[in-house]
Amino acid sequence: MLNNARIYEYVLVYAQYFSGGLMKELVHRIAEKEGKSLREVMKEMGMSTGTIYKPLGEDAKRKILEKAFEVLDPEEVLLEIFYDIRAIYGRVIRDILEVAKDETKEEILKNYNDIGIEKIPNIEQYRSIEEHKYASDIKLFFYTIPSNKLSYLLSTEVQTLKPELITAYR
Repeated sequence: MLNNARIYEYVLVYAQYFSGGLMKELVHRIAEKEGKSLREVMKEMGMSTGTIYKPLGEDAKRKILEKAFEVLDPEEVLLEIFYDIRAIYGRVIRDILEVAKDETKEEILKNYNDIGIEKIPNIEQYRSIEEHKYASDIKLFFYTIPSNKLSYLLSTEVQTLKPELITAYR
């Protein structure tokens, strides 16, 4: 069998940038695919079971990625890597925009739209997106409180919910 990890060596160079969440997911998928316990898989890679629950160094990430390319479908691994990097990239840009001055934000957004995942034409739309996101987060948090959930259901969604669903909250 051809060693898939060597074929994808140029991807492994970026291991340090991949998230710990991606590594955990890959280890769990490897264990599932091989029909082994998490402990067995980690032992085969020369790591303790608790390693994936701690901040991982580049060597540990490379070992996990090499094993993932050997055991899992390489295309599946590549997609997971792509989505992980895309999420990290988006968070970095948003964090930079949070602290940058308006002129800098405009410059970043102009260049971000050239290479970015989602298009943001100008700073006003960025602010609108951020305000909407913040409002949505607060609303979701607010309505996780049971007493608020009932008042929300009764005030805004009575028309759309079936009567038996409303009585379930009473």
